[in-house]
Amino acid sequence: MKVINKMKGLIIIGLVLIAGTSFGQIDEKRMERDIRIASNILRTLADDDEAYFSSSEEVDGNYVEGYGVIFRVNQGFKVHFAPKVKIKSKGKDDLDESKDKDNEAIVEVSPGRLGRARAYSYSFSTENELDWKDIFTTFLADYSQMIGQLGPSDKIVLTSATSNGSAAAFNSWSGVTTSSSDEGGSLLGLTAELKKQDQLDYSSGKISRDELIKRIKIKESDPKGGRSKDLDIFASTMKTVYDEEYTDSYFISWRPSYEKIEGVGVVFSFKVYSSYDEDGTYFLPAIQRRGLSTDERNQKVKELYPVFIKSFKENMVSYGRSINSLSNDEVVIARVTMTRCTGCELPRKIEFTVNTSVLKNFNSGKISLKEAVGKVKMTEKR
Repeated sequence: MKVINKMKGLIIIGLVLIAGTSFGQIDEKRMERDIRIASNILRTLADDDEAYFSSSEEVDGNYVEGYGVIFRVNQGFKVHFAPKVKIKSKGKDDLDESKDKDNEAIVEVSPGRLGRARAYSYSFSTENELDWKDIFTTFLADYSQMIGQLGPSDKIVLTSATSNGSAAAFNSWSGVTTSSSDEGGSLLGLTAELKKQDQLDYSSGKISRDELIKRIKIKESDPKGGRSKDLDIFASTMKTVYDEEYTDSYFISWRPSYEKIEGVGVVFSFKVYSSYDEDGTYFLPAIQRRGLSTDERNQKVKELYPVFIKSFKENMVSYGRSINSLSNDEVVIARVTMTRCTGCELPRKIEFTVNTSVLKNFNSGKISLKEAVGKVKMTEKR
């Protein structure tokens, strides 16, 4: 009798463990689909003839285990050519100096490419601004239920980012280096948050839509309020490490921007490149090869992918160890938008995530670099 009761107890415990495991598992492909659908809904809600988004990536959504889903929305801005551009050849005197200091972009061009440099001035337009509070509220109240697999304690968070000032951007083939006072930094402007449990209460009829809206937390933030010196230093260091002169794989042209999210940690945004187009052939800075055809270029880009993954994880740990403004239960997330490579079957984006506690343990010598790198989680998005 005791044996039977003991077996029953073991069976019950086993069922509980199995149920707990299955509940915590996330179907990543299904989650990515739900996030993409939700992103398209946000784009549609913000569809305005007077608003212009920088690219198809104006809404970026990600699932963070143990927290929920975070959408980052880049507010629309208008683009126009810079009427005055200061062209500077590396190691030489200025060749064309702008007289319009209020709308000047400084362009440092590699010798031999002066005639091909094209600069754009990006400035945020405050005219016809969209009502982002209303857009965020409508989305959370009426469409957030489309994101499945979230637990009752998970959150759905929307953050908006604006470009306050001007920055220089250039065609990938021009081979330029820009100077801008607005380079990188935190661009957080508005945050809206809803707990999944609140959305479930509304769906089940326990609360009204008006009550649901009252439970949505909306907070406006000073764009400079989320800045921290240690995060600025990490961003600047990664920009140097992946400068085209030092990289062993891909390179970045601007210091990565970042945003701090309470209860999550910090999210850095990177855009990596691999080559310059030089009159129909390609130059890859990492391997110092010129005159490559499209096929040769693409093959080299694919070969550099595992090199980039390995180095990025190591650098994220090696230089992230100095981040001290986050708590142990928060994370450092690096979202990387990949270089273009048609037909290469590389992911569109990669997300690297590491717990702050791992970085602190590595910094204090409790774990080795190899152990710390092994704890960096990587997710590919295709």
